[in-house]
Amino acid sequence: MKKAFTLIELLVVVLIIGILSAVALPQYELAVEKARAMEALTVLKSIKNAQEVYYLANGHYATDMTELDVTVPESPYWNYHWLSAGTARAAHKSKGYILFFRADHYAGYENTIACGYDSSYAANSKQAKYATKICKALGGVPEGDNGNRWRISF
Repeated sequence: MKKAFTLIELLVVVLIIGILSAVALPQYELAVEKARAMEALTVLKSIKNAQEVYYLANGHYATDMTELDVTVPESPYWNYHWLSAGTARAAHKSKGYILFFRADHYAGYENTIACGYDSSYAANSKQAKYATKICKALGGVPEGDNGNRWRISF
């Protein structure tokens, strides 16, 4: 008699592998996205540090990125923008969430790095739900009443 696996045994193994991969794949994707977010957080931290140096030297925050001693790299995942009042923003190119650093506005939120989604998205949209998931995974703490921003300790 030849020793071999039966069809039922093979199907059970395939089923177990399928269940394990269904559980593991979302966690893997989340870990990959957190690693991509760390790239943007590192750039924003550099901008934050450059803003603090600029403030110590000039008594006010820079209003333009060119005034800072920092170079923003090209990224396959992020678009970096300089907004008014010393805010630098990293917008994910395809996932619909943003990371940003605020220098001197939003009383109580000065010099903070935050995560969130664009207010043009509805709170229950696919982009808003994904942004909420990523911001929470990055350790974000909700701020404000509208629920679309999370402060990140970095």
